[in-house]
Amino acid sequence: MPKKFQFKTVDVFTNRVFLGNPLAVFLNCETLTKEQMQSIASEVGYSETAFIFSPQNPYNSAMVRIFTPVSELPFAGHPNIGVAFLLSRYPQYIPGNLRKGKLTLEQQAGNVEASAKIDEMGQVVGSEIIAPENYNLFELLPIERISRAIGVSMSKISKGKFAPKIASVGLPFGIVKLDSVNSLSACAASIAEFQNLDKDFKYPGDGFSILAYADSTAEEKGFDISLRARVFCPLMGIEEDPATGSACAALAGFLLSIAESTRNKISVAITQGVEIGRRSQIYATAMKDSNQKITVKIGGSCVEVIDGVLEI
Repeated sequence: MPKKFQFKTVDVFTNRVFLGNPLAVFLNCETLTKEQMQSIASEVGYSETAFIFSPQNPYNSAMVRIFTPVSELPFAGHPNIGVAFLLSRYPQYIPGNLRKGKLTLEQQAGNVEASAKIDEMGQVVGSEIIAPENYNLFELLPIERISRAIGVSMSKISKGKFAPKIASVGLPFGIVKLDSVNSLSACAASIAEFQNLDKDFKYPGDGFSILAYADSTAEEKGFDISLRARVFCPLMGIEEDPATGSACAALAGFLLSIAESTRNKISVAITQGVEIGRRSQIYATAMKDSNQKITVKIGGSCVEVIDGVLEI
């Protein structure tokens, strides 16, 4: 006899339906196998689908497993934002503990601390999370190969301290600064070039991906830096992602790492998804402690879209 699995979908990093990054969240997943979850994520077709389980540590709120259409991820930003939003709005779905409005979400990359974003009416309208790992800078990337991968001339790619590199707060991304929003809009991913880069720069379990960004022509009030971004991850089954919290968090960490040494905090407003009709707004804050370790918070708004049941 088929089993029923309740799910909800959320548009993440937006306050309007049909914008932001869509996410499917399955709420009662204890009997699902990894193979079934991968099949469901492939069927749904979103950039990521999240599955909620009872936490391994009963003190925590939930264990969350995240799948792209082709693989499982150790961490991703927009699924955690969406899951935290839903569990804060519907605490009856929390299989573990909610402590003083705070959630602890277990993941392969580590525990993700989350809290709700509340509006003036007391309604849950979004969430904020702390990335599970400190900011890490890995290796530099060759400009000529990045140029071929995203389809822009080498002259449009920034050099010096902004030269392309791999950075992470739990999921590695190539971070590439371009000279203008026009150059950003002209980008087009070459799967063949991404495959070549993946052979040389792949990290376990993840296909090589790139966040390209440029200074925004419109400043967001209340933030130190305003940027436009695009994220290309064709090897994960996602040609372009509408909103990528993990990549934007790595970018915020990188920007703080190259700021003047006396600076211990930086806030960044990032607009993503414009070119594919899914405008998203991501807010990130990077903070440096006395040991020069950088942690990053990311947050944004969410809206519910679909409430459904899957039978398998």
